[in-house]
Amino acid sequence: MEKLTHWRETGNRIMKNLLKSPDGYSGAYARFYIVARLTYPFGVIGHAGFILIFWYLDLVVLAVFNVFSVAVFMYAFIHSNRGNMALPSVLTMLVEIPIHAILATIYTGAGTGFWIYLFLSIVFVLLLPFFSRKLRLSLSGGLIIILLVLASFVVGEEPIQFIANEWVLFLFINNMLIFATVLVAVVSSYELAVVRAEGALQEEFDRAESLLLNILPAEIA
Repeated sequence: MEKLTHWRETGNRIMKNLLKSPDGYSGAYARFYIVARLTYPFGVIGHAGFILIFWYLDLVVLAVFNVFSVAVFMYAFIHSNRGNMALPSVLTMLVEIPIHAILATIYTGAGTGFWIYLFLSIVFVLLLPFFSRKLRLSLSGGLIIILLVLASFVVGEEPIQFIANEWVLFLFINNMLIFATVLVAVVSSYELAVVRAEGALQEEFDRAESLLLNILPAEIA
């Protein structure tokens, strides 16, 4: 029982540290910082795994590109922790993820599901706090056009390199699981941010109500 309590407290401390934004960050910046802090480590681990898979499948171009991907996500994780979110976000959301999705889809075919990461990029771009709403919508629209062009290009076409059906199924399931995990992390972090904001508002309301009750009769307050 004591060990269970210890691990639970340790887990709570880790989550509290992960979900804590730097001083001076508020609103959309604080929410996006938490999302980035949760997703960048996933990017490092996931792309490192893809290096091994692509190398085993003799997809040398994709393996080499994923070395670049690991470096980009490591850079993004380190610099976002220092409060610099703009450049890391552009490199990951607008450069690495779309290029990775396009290259992997062309090389392995639509059946492996790498195109799903373009949807992930669209979601992330809509959350970028340092871009105007108009620019975010324009960038998202551009990514949707890229997705449509990619779909028209790969549907009915043979991939550049043939891989066995069992590997196609494995990659498809793997990509769907990664997509779902990251999406859950994003939604959960935003939900936690909303809960915390609502809690802070309730505390302020209770404090103001208590102050009024101390000054004025209850009927007037």
